[in-house]
This record gives sequence, C-alpha cells and structure tokens, in this order.
Amino acid sequence: LWKLRTCTRRLPQDIGKERPCLNYHIKQCQAPCQGYISQEEYGKAVAQTLDFLNGKYEPVLSMLEEKGVIEKVYGGARPRHRDIGRPVASFTERNICLTDQKQYIGKLAAQHVNDGDTLYIDSGTTTLTMLPYLAERSVTILSNNLYVIMECMNYPQINVISFGGRLNVKTASLTVDDPAELSRFNITKAFMGTTGISLRSGVTDTFVGESTLKSTITKNSQTRYLLADHTKFELVAVSTYARLSDFDFLVTDLAPSQEYLQYCKEHQLTCCY
Repeated sequence: LWKLRTCTRRLPQDIGKERPCLNYHIKQCQAPCQGYISQEEYGKAVAQTLDFLNGKYEPVLSMLEEKGVIEKVYGGARPRHRDIGRPVASFTERNICLTDQKQYIGKLAAQHVNDGDTLYIDSGTTTLTMLPYLAERSVTILSNNLYVIMECMNYPQINVISFGGRLNVKTASLTVDDPAELSRFNITKAFMGTTGISLRSGVTDTFVGESTLKSTITKNSQTRYLLADHTKFELVAVSTYARLSDFDFLVTDLAPSQEYLQYCKEHQLTCCY
C-alpha cells in the first residue's frame, strides 16, 4: 500500500546514482533513491506503515472499503464479492485480506510437499504463504510470480526456475506468450490459486492470459492442489481454466457446504481444511 523501499541504498547520499530497481517498475516502490517522492511524503508513508504494524488497522480498512476492495465484517474485513466491471484490486491490497486464513491454508498445503518434489507455485496471495513452511525442504519451484521468486531468495536450498513474459502488475506475475512450452517440465505437484470456484462454472480467473497458463499447468502436473479460502466459493470470474474435478486436493480454511463435500466425494477429490 505504501510502497516502501527494501533496498540497502544510503539516502540521501545515493539519490540518483543508480537506476531504480525492479520494485519501482512493478509499482511496489516509490523510488526515493531517484527523488521521485519528497522526504516529507515518504516519511508520512513510513509513519502510516508503522501505525498499521502496531495494530492501527482502521484507517487502512476504511480506505480499502471506500475503494470497494473489501467490506468490513465483525472482527476484521473480507474481500468484496466483485462485479465483472469493477477494477481488480492490486496484489498488495489483496495480500492484507484474510491473512490468518491464508497462512492456515499455506501451512496445510506445505505439509504435502516432500524433498525432491518439483513444484509449481501459482501467482496469488494464498499460494505465496506456503514458502516459509518449505524453508527446510529441498525442492525445485517453478513460478511466474515475482513475489514467489523474490521470497525464495531467503531459502538457498530451494532451486527456483522462472520464465519470462509480459508483466501483469495487478498480479505481480509474468504471462508467457506460448504456455504450451511449459509442458516440457515434469511438475510433481502444482499448487494453484483462483479468483472463484463454482460447481457450474468451474475454477475461474480474472485474466484470460493467465487463465491459459493455469490451464496448461493443471493439465501437465502429476498431482494438482487448489488453494482457496472460504470467500472464493460461488464466485465466478471471466475465464474458466479448469473444472473442480480436475484437481486431486482442495485446500481451504473452513468446511465447504454439503453440496461441495458431496461433489468432492463423487469425484475422488480430497478436501483439506
């Protein structure tokens, strides 16, 4: 939200000495190293960040509610059920919603990972939460998500493979021009995210380009996991990339409705919650 820098450049001594880094180009930093933001404005952003980290959530929740990103509920907030015409929330805005639920899902999903696995970690704020729980695992991770790639830098025993493509700033991910090229990878387990799940419309995504990529990965992986919190059920986005029955495991935070549980049983889909 506040797009603070994470680099080690010394300011103000180093202002303008080097080009802005990747975080600036994906709109995750305001580049104080280039003087693109005043010292006063940057100090205000730092103060707001500290307030949030110290538990003063109300100003942020009010701002996101005004934007239509979330709706306040008792005990916190949840993503607002999005109309097709409503702008998609940024990765950062979505990442502060339902954090406890996403961490629970990430931890639960990580328990299915074994040393030697080749994993695909999909773009999304839920799949990202798996990484700290893989810190002791010796695995190979394929991903198109910039946050996944950067987070893996903290875990040197993890082998990371990324692929180039067009940057989607909203999802902080890269979309390849020919997803079929990815079929050459022998993916042991794919951990996929979604915008919405519906028994009628299947597993859906907001961006058509990423939907094609997700479909290719799902079809070419040995074991497929769908990670989705309880607010994703009965939501339908623009593009269907798989049927729910295409997955082997559904990992969520609460027990789905009886209709979904019956569907999982009929299609030999293991539901973990």
